[in-house]
Amino acid sequence: MMRVGTHSDAEEALRELMRIQRLSDEPREWVVISAAAIAESFADRLIERLVASSEVARSAFGRKLLSESANSFNQSWTQRNMWLSDGFGIRLSGTAIGQNMMVIVEVRNALMHGLGSLTDRQVKNPSSAIALQGQIRRVLNSQVHGRRVLLGQDAGVIATDVARTYVLELDRVSQIKH
Repeated sequence: MMRVGTHSDAEEALRELMRIQRLSDEPREWVVISAAAIAESFADRLIERLVASSEVARSAFGRKLLSESANSFNQSWTQRNMWLSDGFGIRLSGTAIGQNMMVIVEVRNALMHGLGSLTDRQVKNPSSAIALQGQIRRVLNSQVHGRRVLLGQDAGVIATDVARTYVLELDRVSQIKH
């Protein structure tokens, strides 16, 4: 089986995660948002590499499929995970590593789209909202009061550790599968 790329994208993501983790004077919110963005960017670049190395673009039909669906590769984490799983056999979304990463993404969404509070979308389903609060407490050592996310002192370090573990595992599995 052909190996994809060299690990340079993973190495770059890991270096950046280490850099932001050391910025102790930065607000925890910024570190959490940045950790999620770095992992997201790595996943997007990996999908691009996997698509480029696949044989799908060798036919007119494949090129048409790619042109029609290329925008969906990185529209959301649901789409990323679907393409990684269904398109390339890389399944992290059901693992503890993938689930922990999604908690960081949910907190990033609350910080970015809810201005520090869980968004309407995140609280629409009460049982899902309660589960998310528990996940935030368990994974990020942080609290949710009402809808407000209160990051713990070590939330930035934890978020970068979760993102680093995700990048390493995604890179490892992609190298095995491709």
